Amino acid sequence: MGENLIPKLAEWLGLVEGDEFEIEGSTYNPFKYENGRFNDCEGDRMNGGQFIGILYGDIEVKKLLWKPKFGEIYWYVHNGKPVMCASFTCATDVARYLMGDCFRTEHEAESNVSEILRKIKEVLG
Repeated sequence: MGENLIPKLAEWLGLVEGDEFEIEGSTYNPFKYENGRFNDCEGDRMNGGQFIGILYGDIEVKKLLWKPKFGEIYWYVHNGKPVMCASFTCATDVARYLMGDCFRTEHEAESNVSEILRKIKEVLG
């Protein structure tokens, strides 16, 4: 039996365990990366044709925003640096989420600093 390459593909696509994503035009959205598999909304494995489409660049994977559960810890960008927030509990947390400034890990926040700063500048004018 060969090596499971799905974790490598997930990393290449910028997905981490538990991320949800969509494939344009699929009736089985959202998909989820979990336990080394890509599963559709019914919990079935993604079909081979979709894998081929992803590999050839014919199918685009759109990662869905991760949303922390009430009270869950998350990371956001403040003054150009990632900051850990104690928990997701108030309107400020929801505003960060709606702006796309709510990340599962420090690394994800670091990777999005320039995009978040761009959005802030856009809103502030």
